[in-house]
Formats: sequence, C-alpha cells, structure tokens
Amino acid sequence: MASDVHLEPEPGSWPALARAARGDVAWRGRKLSEWKALTRRELGLPEDRIIIAAGHQAGFWHPGILAKFLAADAVVETIGRERACSLHLVVDQDDNDCVHMAVPAQGEDDALHVERVMLVAPPSGSWILHSAYGSPMERPTGEFPALRALDTAEQVARPAIDSITPGLRSIEASLRGHERESSLAWQMAFAVNEHLEAWMSRPWLLCASQLLNTSLGREIVGVMRDDAVNCARAYNKAVKDGTGDVRPLESRGEIVELPLWRIDEDRKRQALFSNELNEIDLSCLRPRALLMTAIMRLVVCDLFIHGRGGVEYDAAMEKWIRDWLGLPVCPMTMATADAFLFRAATEPVFEADVEEARHEFRRILHDPCSSDGSAVSTEKREWLAAIAAAPRHSRERREKFLEYHRWLDEARSAHAPAIQKARDHQQQLIQLAATQEIISRRDWAFPLYPREMLDAIDHEIRARITRRSMVDIPAESPPTRGA
Repeated sequence: MASDVHLEPEPGSWPALARAARGDVAWRGRKLSEWKALTRRELGLPEDRIIIAAGHQAGFWHPGILAKFLAADAVVETIGRERACSLHLVVDQDDNDCVHMAVPAQGEDDALHVERVMLVAPPSGSWILHSAYGSPMERPTGEFPALRALDTAEQVARPAIDSITPGLRSIEASLRGHERESSLAWQMAFAVNEHLEAWMSRPWLLCASQLLNTSLGREIVGVMRDDAVNCARAYNKAVKDGTGDVRPLESRGEIVELPLWRIDEDRKRQALFSNELNEIDLSCLRPRALLMTAIMRLVVCDLFIHGRGGVEYDAAMEKWIRDWLGLPVCPMTMATADAFLFRAATEPVFEADVEEARHEFRRILHDPCSSDGSAVSTEKREWLAAIAAAPRHSRERREKFLEYHRWLDEARSAHAPAIQKARDHQQQLIQLAATQEIISRRDWAFPLYPREMLDAIDHEIRARITRRSMVDIPAESPPTRGA
C-alpha cells in the first residue's frame, strides 16, 4: 500500500490566499461584498467566516477527492475555527452513478478481480443513472429520491483486504441513517460527511442546484437572457483558450446554447438555448460546471480547492467571468492524493507483452512443428502448397484440405507440451495484466482503505499546510462537529 500527496501552489501559502482581500467592485447595483453577504444569508451559510470550499459529485469518492476536504480543514485549522469553516459542495446536477461501487475481491484461485456492489436499491421504473458500465443517461442525482440502503458487505464473498468489509458496513450504516433525505444526492452527501468526521470538523453542506435560487443566481440568469450572444461568445473563447475538456456552447446564429441545464418533466437534464429562457420556470434550471464554480468563487467561498481536472477547467471559468462580467473570483488551489491498496509484486506487464504471448500461442497451435521458432514450418508450407496446387472447388483440393487437418491434429498431439506451455504463458500474462490494472487503481471509495493509510494522508496534508512537523500533529484528534 502506498500514497502520494500533491498540493499546488506551495501549501503554506493557502491560508493567506483565503484571507486575501479582493477588489470590492460594484455590479448590478451592489458591491461584490454585499452580494456575498446576501448570497450567504440566502443559502443559510455564515456571513462572518472565511469559507474554504471543495466539491464533487454525490457518492463515496476516492482518496484523491478526500484530500481536497482534508486540505480545506487544514486551512480552517490554520486560520482558526472561530474565523473560518469548510464547505462541501455537492454537484447534484450531475448524472454520475453513485448507486454502484467497485470493490477489489479475490476468486477461488486467489486472483484479484473487481466486483460491482449496489449500495442502494434502485426504484421501480426506468430511473437509471449514467455510468461507465453503459447505462443510458437519465436523471441527475439531485432528481432522485433517497433510496433504501442495501447490505453491501454480503455482496462480496472474498474481499481482497481486511479493511473492505468494515468499510462497506460503515457505508451501509450511514446511508441507512439518511433514507429520509430529500434526494439521493443529499443522502450520499450526509453519509459522506459522517465519514469525514474521522479527520475533520463536519463541513457545511451545499448542493449546486441551490445556487440559482439566490438573488445573484437569478441576476446572472437575467443577464444571460439579455446578453446571450456575448455570454456564449466569451464562454467559448475562454474554453477554446483553456486546457480543460469543457465542450463549447452550440450556436445557431442569434440563438445560442447557455451554460445552464433544463430539468424536463421526466426529471432529465437537457441543454438550454437562449430562445427558451423566457418561457421556462427558473426552478427548472441548474448551473453547468463553469457557472457553478463561478457563483461559488464570486460570492460563496474565499478559497476553492480543486483536484487536477478542476484546476484546468476552472481557469477557463476565470477568463469567461472576467471577460463577460468583469468580476474577480476568489483564489483556487489544487489538492489530490494517489493512494493504492496494493503493491506490485512483479515487473510490469505491457500490452505488447500480452499480444506477443497471444501471437506465439496462435502460431504454435496452428503450426506445431514451428516450435523451434521458425515463421512457418517446412511441413505446413508443403501442405499449404499442395492444397493451393489442386484445382479450386475440386474433390482433390478438399481431400488435401482434410489430410492437412489430420496432419495438424497429429502434430498437435506430438507437440502437446509445447502448445500447453504457450497457452499457460499467455494466460499467465493476461492474468498478470488484469491484476496489474487492479493494483494500479487509485479510485476505490475511501472508506475501503485502511484507516492508517488515510491518517497518513491527512497528517501529511496538515503538516504541509500548517507548516508544522508531522510529529507535532496528533495521530487522532477528537473531531468537533461543524454545522
């Protein structure tokens, strides 16, 4: 087991970034500080504290995502808990599959494989989440009801390591305790927050779908309605110049796509175009990624902690908001961790190695006499020549073909040990490659990891942000409950 923490920029500077004052520019009749106070009041967030935010889709994420929240709490600790707090932004307008979880397990031969467990019981009907397993996109997690938690530990017969079973049981218990929440996203978020208490004060919770219900959110939507073409043009230029993978907005002359989702009657999300905005109930709108982080970094938080991908796409957001609205956003930083449950026990196996083994097995299976390494054996060459010399579609050609296969069966029998050796080598490399893929994964849900491994990540992050020695940080601090 191993892990590696990545923090950018220099982590000791993060508390100062969070405290740094921004220009208090005026926009639409209010100063930015007034918009901030109003927005926080409308969202039920503290107006008088520095807010350090991190966010992700609903669900139990991997330690690389956990690192963002640990880093947020370390910044809060450094500034002082009476002056600062952390916030967990739930990206509930996304259609990610938080119902299923990948779990490493062992088969009867002790070989590693991945099992897919179901955390909650799906509702009746066609409510299917989008996932990497090919399910069609249906509803965002914020549009699902909370669901009945399932017994996850019973679904894995032989977990690969000892920490998996208690981890699955703790996930089930947390989800079961929140079956009455207003959505699946909230159910997942509250369950995750319970697990975060092992290392940090419980963060404030905010769902992204709430952002457009604020005065600032409605004001921005109004500006989009009146200035749709310039909004989309600035957005697309920022996306084109950036390094993230954000899709440009579609343009149909004066009708342009907007960075908003529309929730339809089936609770599915649809693209929204400028000609539709006048006719739609604002309660059906959800912010897309760049608009979501724009509102967050304009007025909700004072420092936003991203992962690797978020830093790239949010640089485009900064340019978009600056060029379109002329407004400054709060700073962002990057935190992640590569945490692996297994150590590689062998030298790496590459795809070319597996393909070479497959080729060797096919060669000797179809030409057993070439086991000395020759491209085509003399015997096979002679049989193929005899078949080719016989007239096409003739009885003679068919007889030669059947004689060739009788020879091939006898040759396979004579060279059976060499064929079996090549078959075994092929299977061994295929198994090693599959195991290697599992070993190299860093995206198991964080409750499945051994506690001491996650503690080590937490200790390193706190030491680097607070600029204290790791030995000065207690191994286990009693968590204090936040909001």
